[in-house]
Amino acid sequence: MCLITFVTALNKEVSLNIDGNNKRIQTKARTLGELIKSEKVVLKGNENINISLNKLLKNNDNIEINSACNVVINVAGEIKNIETFADTIGELLIAEKITLGQEDVINFSKETKISPGMNIDIQRVETKYETQIASIDFETVVEKSNELTSDRKKVRQEGENGERQITTKTVLVNGNQVLSEVTEDKITKKPRKKVVLEGIRPIITASRGGEGHFGRRIAVKTTAYYALNGVGKTYTASGRKAVRDPNGYSTVAVDPTVFPFGTKMFIEGYGYAVAADKGSAIKGNIIDVFFDTYQEAVRWGARYVNASVVE
Repeated sequence: MCLITFVTALNKEVSLNIDGNNKRIQTKARTLGELIKSEKVVLKGNENINISLNKLLKNNDNIEINSACNVVINVAGEIKNIETFADTIGELLIAEKITLGQEDVINFSKETKISPGMNIDIQRVETKYETQIASIDFETVVEKSNELTSDRKKVRQEGENGERQITTKTVLVNGNQVLSEVTEDKITKKPRKKVVLEGIRPIITASRGGEGHFGRRIAVKTTAYYALNGVGKTYTASGRKAVRDPNGYSTVAVDPTVFPFGTKMFIEGYGYAVAADKGSAIKGNIIDVFFDTYQEAVRWGARYVNASVVE
């Protein structure tokens, strides 16, 4: 008697998930390799499978087959083609050891799911601040001075440059400058102006009795008198003819103890004069200037001016 034993392959139910597409399968395949063959699944060789192809299948096995995604990463102009099994952008950056700086810009969030053919762009951004000290040129101011003759100048105050602090912000993207702007410009030291005195007193020329310069300067009160006996017919106490010469020297009455006869002077508003006359009312720093006519004397009246002795 022959005993014939029939071995019958038992059906199994497994879960097959290929790139997120899941299905339940009744199969008699003994191994994953047989199952893949029976299901006509084509493997490209870049898949990640959670069990080996030779492993014996059991009922309710969960089989995961995930294909690598081809993505392009551009990091500051350096382009890489990558096959990855990462699920998200964040996981991909960790796997590729790519660190983002605080200012770097990426075109996807770290939570974005990876999909085939993605182009991931990372821009390296750097902000720099630079502070420089710049010089502020001083200003030169010219002031007119009656204390100096017209051929002279004198520095009353030396100039000094000031300083300003300028802070510039520069933004670089992938090493290229895209922005440069001044964020602060403040004066840290004010400049000091240079002051130059420029003389306005005329120089004595030969036509006015020889060359010379003004000496002592005296504040005086001036009054006026005129040619009472007629122009060319009035004489001074020193014996000189009284004259009014706007282009030369006019005769004036003085206190001889202050201005001895013959003293040459320049009287503001009147011109050059020579001390040649006196009067009982002319005492101290009083000068009586001479005019040809009564009307001119009245127009002058009484004035307080400066008189400079010609040396």
